[in-house]
Amino acid sequence: MTIKKLFFSIAIACCILTGCKENKEVKKEKVSLAISGMTCEIGCAKTIQSKLSKKEGV
Repeated sequence: MTIKKLFFSIAIACCILTGCKENKEVKKEKVSLAISGMTCEIGCAKTIQSKLSKKEGV
């Protein structure tokens, strides 16, 4: 077996072994928040949205 064939066979085997892993199912949850003290829809909502988007999982 030549070096090229051996390298190609190992590369294919690695692709098959790493590509067949099971993916974990992500549990989705919906959360409702009551926010008081907002004086404007545009600025306050944009600030809340930008801060929440920086959190992991949001």
